[in-house]
Amino acid sequence: IVWPEFPPAFSLIDNPADRRRTLAFSKDFQQDLMVVSGYVFTTARTVEHPQPDYYNANHLVKNGEIVASYYKRTLVPFFEYLPGKAIWPQLLQWFPDSLQYTPGTSARPIDFNDDVHIIPAICYEAIFPKAVAEMVDNGGNILINPVSDTWFGDSPGSAQHLSVGLFRSIEHNMPWLRVANSGISVAVEASGDIIVNSKTELNTQVVASHALFIPKYRTLYSRWGDWLSPVLFVLLVLFAIYSKLFTRSGERVIQNRDV
Repeated sequence: IVWPEFPPAFSLIDNPADRRRTLAFSKDFQQDLMVVSGYVFTTARTVEHPQPDYYNANHLVKNGEIVASYYKRTLVPFFEYLPGKAIWPQLLQWFPDSLQYTPGTSARPIDFNDDVHIIPAICYEAIFPKAVAEMVDNGGNILINPVSDTWFGDSPGSAQHLSVGLFRSIEHNMPWLRVANSGISVAVEASGDIIVNSKTELNTQVVASHALFIPKYRTLYSRWGDWLSPVLFVLLVLFAIYSKLFTRSGERVIQNRDV
């Protein structure tokens, strides 16, 4: 079971009541869960690092126990962190409600079992090719993407968010499960095809089950990355130079004939 990301304060780690109820649900109903914690405080403090770190995290729960965690690496500017605050501390006064998350550092997927290795991208992390590619290189083969699109309201924002993330399935021949709060939830085949009847409408509450096939082979792009872009650029430059030289040669021939 995959839960969407949602805005209310909820912590599977730091809130005892949240943890107790969530783990009891997993154990009582014998269900594995992917849960976005919302926030995680670290308790260790030192003289050099007196303040606790503040993370957004995705957790795998099995049989009532947290067996693996992923900490969000790509943070949302001006919401989860303030860009440039170290250089310009006054920004903290201008944006007093901005949260100060700490980015995670691990690009390791979550191993569900021997065959399923989850890329637990949180919200808009799925739109970044490099962030997903790093986890694919480390063995990830299915993208699980809990999302909160509440801030888009009824605008096309959620559909655009979905459209950009869809490329990750096509790039890596990898299935994608997007579970959204108030936005569009969808199950996508490795080919990039949306499973019929899996796409939800905005602001609808749905409980659904989908089977996704995980291919064993990766695409050329997945194996070699963005090599095609620089190659095409070099070819374009060579073609432009060749065309320019050919044009000048033709002009000289025409001028000689006129004489």
